[in-house]
Amino acid sequence: QEKPLLEELKSGRVAAAGIDTWEVEPPKHNPFRDLPQVVMSPHVGASTTEAQKRIAESIATQTSRALRGEVVDYPVNMPSVQVLGSGLVSSYTSLAEKLGVFSSQYIEFTPTNLEISYRGKLARYDGTLLRLCFLKGLLQSKQDYVSYVNAD
Repeated sequence: QEKPLLEELKSGRVAAAGIDTWEVEPPKHNPFRDLPQVVMSPHVGASTTEAQKRIAESIATQTSRALRGEVVDYPVNMPSVQVLGSGLVSSYTSLAEKLGVFSSQYIEFTPTNLEISYRGKLARYDGTLLRLCFLKGLLQSKQDYVSYVNAD
């Protein structure tokens, strides 16, 4: 929604914005053009047949992964494997989830606080993805419909 963003930019509550998708394409007489803190670019995604094919293949692959309950590369409302970690982090996601399942069987109470520690090379990375995997495993035995998105 462009109008609320425009108001927030003018008020200073939003410091800057970069926009490439518009309510009306192309954005001709757009008030965002007058704001120095806004970077505007044309929305040209999937403008070739080859790009459309690659996007379709990517969507199909990611949808298949999501339907199998696997972590996808570019999720909405959860951390991205690409952003949060290397192959090292993603190689521990299954283990983290299994440790969560094990913990749910071992712990006879519902914890209100949880701390996960990492050592070695793994400690250099953001642990958010592994925490989500552990929580999903921990909670799925106690609640229905636990996913990577709602586990947190």
